[in-house]
Amino acid sequence: MIPQAAPTASWPWEFVELAGVMLLALDRGGRVLHINARGAEILGRPVDEIVGRDWFADFVPERCRDEIRRVFEQVMAGQADAPDTYENPVLCPDGSERIIAWRNARVRGPETGALVAAISSGEDVTDLRRAEAELRESEARFRATFEQAAVGMAHVGFDGRFLRINDTLCAITGYDRAELERLTFADITHPEDLKANLAQAAALRSGEIPSYRLEKRYIRKDGSVVWVSLTGSVVRNATGAPQHFLAVIEDIGARKSAEALQASEELQRLALDAANAGAWQWDGEIDALTWSPEVFQLFGLGPSDRAPDFRHWLEHWVHPEDRPLFEAELRKAEEEEGTSTFTIDFRATVVGQGQRWMSSTGRVICDQAHHPIRAYGLLADITSRRRLEETLRESEERLRLALAAGNIGVWDWDIAADQVMWSETFLPAAAKSGAPPDTVSQWFERVHPEDRPRAAAAIRQALAGEAEYDLDLRLIGESGQIFWLRTRGTVIRDPAGRPERMIGVDIDMTADKAAEEELRRLTHELDHRTRNAFALVQAIVSQTLSPGPARSTLLDRLSALLRAHAIAARGVESHLALLVSQELAPYPPERFSIRGPDIMLSSRATTSLAMVLHELASNAAKYGALSGEAGRLSVEWTVAHGDDGEPLLRIGWTEAADREVAPPTRQGFGGQVITSTVTSALAGTADLRYRPSGLAANLTIPLKNLAR
Repeated sequence: MIPQAAPTASWPWEFVELAGVMLLALDRGGRVLHINARGAEILGRPVDEIVGRDWFADFVPERCRDEIRRVFEQVMAGQADAPDTYENPVLCPDGSERIIAWRNARVRGPETGALVAAISSGEDVTDLRRAEAELRESEARFRATFEQAAVGMAHVGFDGRFLRINDTLCAITGYDRAELERLTFADITHPEDLKANLAQAAALRSGEIPSYRLEKRYIRKDGSVVWVSLTGSVVRNATGAPQHFLAVIEDIGARKSAEALQASEELQRLALDAANAGAWQWDGEIDALTWSPEVFQLFGLGPSDRAPDFRHWLEHWVHPEDRPLFEAELRKAEEEEGTSTFTIDFRATVVGQGQRWMSSTGRVICDQAHHPIRAYGLLADITSRRRLEETLRESEERLRLALAAGNIGVWDWDIAADQVMWSETFLPAAAKSGAPPDTVSQWFERVHPEDRPRAAAAIRQALAGEAEYDLDLRLIGESGQIFWLRTRGTVIRDPAGRPERMIGVDIDMTADKAAEEELRRLTHELDHRTRNAFALVQAIVSQTLSPGPARSTLLDRLSALLRAHAIAARGVESHLALLVSQELAPYPPERFSIRGPDIMLSSRATTSLAMVLHELASNAAKYGALSGEAGRLSVEWTVAHGDDGEPLLRIGWTEAADREVAPPTRQGFGGQVITSTVTSALAGTADLRYRPSGLAANLTIPLKNLAR
């Protein structure tokens, strides 16, 4: 809406109140001539407190006020072109700021043609910019977690190449990042382990399994072999399409070494070294501890140091809260006959390192009177493991909170036993329907009777492998209230392909369904009001303009806009073929042909193309192929790629009149509408060629501009 004269008291400003954005008119001095209700709402002030005030002095923050005023004055003086779009903050009464994205137009006087005002439309993008900042912060946190993880992590392409890796994985494999990124996981996997790894990866990618875990060997850069525990899963995008693998790799070389090295005392010593563990003995009769060299190292002591006695060690090296654990094991040994085994995780003070977590596994031997006389065992530093366990617990807690915040419940159905396990967030809002059901039959009793056949069919198809389990249905609460639920699941099968389990999620969609219904109601109301507005404008035109070609042309164009609106109002997108057919509907179908691929148009693109097609059809009816009795019209479109690779829509409008058509001596208003709409509104090009057989028009529009 760009008026060609300065706004006046009689100008129909009431129409701008229909807009969902701020509409602002400034005079040459920067004072507010008019602002719509949406603009006043964004500024947090009544309209009468805004109109007449200096826009830059009263509503623009001081830090950018002078620069914006300077640009405005240059534009109004004709010294610079007005930027099509820009963003700047505006002030609210409480001192807060909102970020507005502007689109601008200048208004000239009807007589002198001089610039008299500026009209801008502004969209409040504050929340969008904040969301973008929060997304950047979230991505930064993810990168930090990925890079600083105590285990190896990698994004792996479906071709096996490492896409992203952390330093821990480099340390495990002995390769640096650049070297690993040139390899695949198959290149560094031990040949004897590769077949099993490839089979698991293929099953994971195909969706047969949700994740897998296996122990395998990597061949390090120096040729040595390291055992790892690999957990693999698939990362999917918002639509559920698989993007790449996520691999979590834990170095389990110490454990593997400990399992393999038990044949002799020397091998046991090597196992202790590899596992960062040591051996100890306790002589109860003299209360003396004997440590292997590894235990001295674990406590930060040197070979020349002496091991303390047990009581001194317990009182000065072990955390006070953990000392009762050892006392309890001694009492337990006294109560049992012969020997007693134990495993104790405790906190101990290490010289130069502070507090560390240790794990001691051992055996206590008692005499005939049940008095402990000797004990021996192994000691290991498990600080890293405890930290990893704590990280895992925190991750599980975050997952639990995320499920609760998203109203998501997780379920696991043992098909053979017909037993269903539920997460703590079982049917979040629908939990009022009662305790979690133990069987699928009990769950079906809560499903709305009208939805039970669909639910049963969906389960049958999923178990048969015919379709994914994904549907919306209603649950009935204990009080008769209705809850909408989106339920999705994946079938887990045995090696023979028989379904064993079904795992999935339930998402509470009650609020979303209510919002969809409200949106449909509002869309219907908006369509009704828009049609009334068009009817009012048509009435005003009919009463204002005298009968004649000008009034008929204007009414035709308004009708074209109304038809475009009717198409756009049916949904977010419309079809190009439908739009062309509707514009040519008044003419005999044998007089024209339409051909081209299915192209979806946004509401904005629908309105713009409707005007272009209306002008082309009107020209053909008045002067071209559709003005005679036997002329024909061909409308064809294709999708091609420009020199830069960008997809382009090419529309060809070719007329074949039944008589010779004289080309116009100058470009009329209709041609101007076609050219300006294609170039300005759609950022395309329009080539109009007037031939003796009629108009040949070629329109080229970037495909991306038709979808936004």
